[in-house]
Amino acid sequence: MSDARIPFILRSYKTLANILNLLMRVLDLRVFCLLLVLLPLFGQAAYARDKLASIHKEIVADYAQVEHINADEFLAMNADELVIFDVRESKEYSVSHLEGAIRVDPDISVEDFEQKYAAKLNGKTAVFYCSVGRRSSKLAARVDDVVDQYGATAAYNLTGGVFRWRNEQRPMMSRTNQVTDKIHPYNWYWSRLIKDKKAIQYSAPR
Repeated sequence: MSDARIPFILRSYKTLANILNLLMRVLDLRVFCLLLVLLPLFGQAAYARDKLASIHKEIVADYAQVEHINADEFLAMNADELVIFDVRESKEYSVSHLEGAIRVDPDISVEDFEQKYAAKLNGKTAVFYCSVGRRSSKLAARVDDVVDQYGATAAYNLTGGVFRWRNEQRPMMSRTNQVTDKIHPYNWYWSRLIKDKKAIQYSAPR
């Protein structure tokens, strides 16, 4: 480090110390300590929100034929007119999923999808979701012709997937059909997009 920078760094530390000193005088010490705890959490929440929004933009660009709906639009729909596909692995689904969702293997072939689910599509709105929306958008694009052919009224990907859904503190169901706040993070890297770290769970309780 250059000797010329040392006075500048010392002045910066002194300025920071003065600001902290002033804050401690003005604020109750307990409030100040609480702020120190909460500030990193606000940063994590902002990161998750912004990163999910960035990922969604990429998904829209990569799967131009897929339409998207947000959680409020989804909840405003008549549940009896929906068929919901959870495009995640079984271990993810078993921790939590949206109520009424049918788990579909992300790598299912178009033929197998048609054979297993075509009968459920007629007159329904199909909604696909996964963790962040990429796997579900990929599947929705692949089976688009099947969805149209068998009479679905519309098909959508859920914007932000279950990560955004959970970050907005919306209800999810466990494998025993009970309301839960737990969610599978897919892996450590993607867990950064979940605001509430206490909600992360890698396997369903036995």
